[in-house]
Amino acid sequence: MPQQFLYSFFKKALFIITAFLLFVLFIDPYGINPWGLEISRVNKIKYERVNIDRLIKPWEVQWKQPKTIFMGTSRPHQSLNPEVLDNSVFAPAYNAAVPASTLEENLLFLKKYFQLNKNIRFVVFDIFWITFFKREDIKGTQYNLETLEFFTQFFGLVFSVESITDCFKTFYKNFRKNSRGYYISSEGFFVYPPNIDSSRHLAGYLQNMHVEISNKIEIDEDRFIVLEEIEKLCKQNGAKLILTILPEPPISDYFYECNNITPLREYVFKRLSHYPDVYYFSALGGLENPNPYWWDPHHPSITVGNMVLESLKSGKPNSTIPDFGVLLVPKNVGKIFSDRKIRSREMELK
Repeated sequence: MPQQFLYSFFKKALFIITAFLLFVLFIDPYGINPWGLEISRVNKIKYERVNIDRLIKPWEVQWKQPKTIFMGTSRPHQSLNPEVLDNSVFAPAYNAAVPASTLEENLLFLKKYFQLNKNIRFVVFDIFWITFFKREDIKGTQYNLETLEFFTQFFGLVFSVESITDCFKTFYKNFRKNSRGYYISSEGFFVYPPNIDSSRHLAGYLQNMHVEISNKIEIDEDRFIVLEEIEKLCKQNGAKLILTILPEPPISDYFYECNNITPLREYVFKRLSHYPDVYYFSALGGLENPNPYWWDPHHPSITVGNMVLESLKSGKPNSTIPDFGVLLVPKNVGKIFSDRKIRSREMELK
C-alpha cells in the first residue's frame, strides 16, 4: 500500500512538473527559448521582459550571433531598430543597449559580448555627453560581472512563481485585441505602444532639466579613460567602434546657455572629435505637440532612430537636414556650437 501511494504520488508530481515546464517553455514570457513557438494573440509579444531585459542581452548576443551591436543608454534602446540595417554590411544587428547604464557597465557588458560572440564586427555606441559629468550617485559604481552571467539565472527565471505568473500575464496581454503595453522586440529594441501621446513628458521640461543637471557641472576625466578602454577592447577583437551622438531638442541648447553648461558640453564634443568614427546628428524640431521626433525630451523617437540608421547605412549625412550624420572632427566642433547658439537665441525670442 505505501509503495502504491508513493508511486502514485511521484507519478502525479512528475506530471505536474512536466506540464509546468512545458507551459513555461511554450509561453516563454521572456523570449529566452530560441526554439519557442510564437503564436499571434497567444505569446508572440513578450510584455514581461521589460524589467529583466539587461539579464537577457548576453543570452541573445550568443544565441543570435549578430555582426553589429548597439550599445549605450535608454536613448539608443528606445530609438534604434536593428531591422533598419537589414541588407547592409551591418546586418544582422542587435540592440544591446541598457537603460541608465554607465560607461563602466557598458565596458563590462562589451567584454562579455566579445566572449560570447566572435562574429561582432561593428559596435555602434551612442554617447550621451552628460555621461562625462561627475555624479555622486554613480561614483565608484561596481557592476558585478556575475549579474551578466545569465546562464546561472536561467533556471531561476524558468522555475519560479514569477515565471508562471508572467506566463499568464503574457497570454492575457497578447489575447487582448487592444493591448498597448511596452515590450522588447526580439532584436532587443524597446517598442512603444502605437499612437502614444508623449505630451505629458514634455510639460515642465526646463524645470525638470534644472533639477537633473544642477549637480552635474564638473567633467569626470576618468570617464574618458573608460571610453579609451572600450576603443581598445574593440580593436583587440577586430571590431570597428562607431560613436554616435543622437539629437536633442533645440530647447536644450537654450537651457544649457542659460545655465552656462555649453562650454562643458563643447569640451566633451572636442574630446570625442579625436576618435576616428564619431557621427553627430543635429537637433530636430522643438517640443511642440504633436511632434514626431521625441518620446520625451531626452529620448529621440523611432522616427529619429530610423533616420540615424539610414544615414549610417548609406554612409552619408541626411541630404535635407543640416549636420545630421556628419563626421565629427576637431575643425567642425566650433561651427556646430555656433549653429546651436543661434538656435538657442531663437528659442529665447520665442
